[in-house]
Amino acid sequence: MFNHPEITAAAIIGGCTIVASVIAALAAAIIGKQFRNQELLKSDLKEALSDIEFLLHVEKEHGEIHRENFGQSKIRVVRAKVKQAGFFWSQRFTPGRAKNLRSIM
Repeated sequence: MFNHPEITAAAIIGGCTIVASVIAALAAAIIGKQFRNQELLKSDLKEALSDIEFLLHVEKEHGEIHRENFGQSKIRVVRAKVKQAGFFWSQRFTPGRAKNLRSIM
């Protein structure tokens, strides 16, 4: 069968075509998965930013209620206690910064 150069050439070309198709399909699958992962991360980030904004507004409202009832908001006292418990806020995501970051996404 492979004694004829035309048949040998056709078999090699056919095999290379199959290998090239498989490589292209694998590359497309890998690249597609990376884009999907990026979209999932963006979605998670948007949700996290929304949660941060919500919690900061809850803190603000809670401080206002304290100010109305006791004359002081106690926000700094609460933050100091939370800090003593080992939790820290980077302040990278203030309400304004979170809103700006979400608007560019």
